[in-house]
Amino acid sequence: MTSENLNTEKDPSNDEIQTANQQAASMMVSHMRLDEVLAGQLNGVVVDTEDAAMSLIMRGRKLSDDTHALLKHLESSTVKIVGTEQSSDQVSQDYKALFTLVTEHNASLAAEIAEMLGQIQFQDVVRQRIERIEQAVNKRNALFQAFVEKVDDLDPSLHTLPDKMQDVLNEYLELENKHAASINDESTIKIELF
Repeated sequence: MTSENLNTEKDPSNDEIQTANQQAASMMVSHMRLDEVLAGQLNGVVVDTEDAAMSLIMRGRKLSDDTHALLKHLESSTVKIVGTEQSSDQVSQDYKALFTLVTEHNASLAAEIAEMLGQIQFQDVVRQRIERIEQAVNKRNALFQAFVEKVDDLDPSLHTLPDKMQDVLNEYLELENKHAASINDESTIKIELF
C-alpha cells in the first residue's frame, strides 16, 4: 500500500465530515426547538400558578370578609341580647341559629381551603416535573455542545456520546420513578385539615 492509500483509509473524507457536521447541526436545531417548547410550557405553568394564587387570594379575602360579617352579626346579636330582656328560649334559639351558621361557614371554609391546597400542591408537582425535565435537557444540550466542539477534531471520545445520553435519560427516569413512588406511598405524610 502506498502512503496515499494509508492516509485515505485513516482520515474520513471531507464529505463524511461535512455530513456529520450537518447532522450535528440539525440535531442541535431540533433540540433548541424542543427547549423553546419546554420553556413555553414552563411559562404557561407559571402563569397558571400565578392565576391560581390570585384566585386563592381573592377567595381568601372573600372568606375573611364573610367571617368578619358573621362575627359582627354575632357581636350585634350579643349586644341586643344583653341590652334587652328576652326570654331564655329566644336567647337559646338565637344562639343555636348563630352557632349553626358559624359551624356551616367553618365547614365551608375548611372545604374551600382543602380544595385550594390541593390545587397548589398539583401546580407544585407539575412545576417540579418540568424542572426535572429542564435539568435533563440542559445536561443533554451540554453533551451535544461537547459533541459539536469535538466533531471537527475527530476526538475518539465521540463514540461515548450514546452512552452518556443514555445515562442522562436513566438519571431522569430514576428521579421520576422516585417521585412517583413517593406520591403513591401510603406511608408518606398527606395534607390533613382538622
